[in-house]
Amino acid sequence: MDRLVAIGKVEHIRFRPAASWCEQVDPRWDLYGICERLAALSWQGDSTSGTTLSHEDVRPYLRVQHERAVRSGAIDINLLRVNGRDVAFQYNYHFGGRVSNLRLGFDPEFAKLGVGKVLMMHVLRDSCARGDSIYDFLPRHVEAKRRFATEVIDCHSYFRCPVKIGRTLPLLGKQIYDDWQTRTCMPAQ
Repeated sequence: MDRLVAIGKVEHIRFRPAASWCEQVDPRWDLYGICERLAALSWQGDSTSGTTLSHEDVRPYLRVQHERAVRSGAIDINLLRVNGRDVAFQYNYHFGGRVSNLRLGFDPEFAKLGVGKVLMMHVLRDSCARGDSIYDFLPRHVEAKRRFATEVIDCHSYFRCPVKIGRTLPLLGKQIYDDWQTRTCMPAQ
């Protein structure tokens, strides 16, 4: 944090609107666009998994879900700015005091300054002040998140899709593989 403060003004921006099912709610496409842009600059820009905010295959779907999450009051976007420049983001969902981290990333130009850690510190501090009871880092990359975690728990997920859809078997196979990979990549406790 000190290295960032030394180069200028550090600012944490959090967008967490209340539920508003009316059509006039502002989805803050400007903030979402910043997240997409930073994702494309980060390692996610080169990812071929099809699961990043900036990946062309899922962008339309994620944009629809973003608008729905904003209207239902379930979106939680966090940005870190240094001297007015957006350098890191967290894109989360939240409900009932539980925050689930969907994606995060940062401008690689600022990587050595620890902007991801600084943003995480701001997010967790603000979440505590808001009364959030759980911050779910979600699986994968556990070592990078361990310093912020109070515990690591086993998770189970269920995947259901109609049998008549031709893509069911490949989707189910991918889900089983992803679950297996997550379990086998988690460090032993």
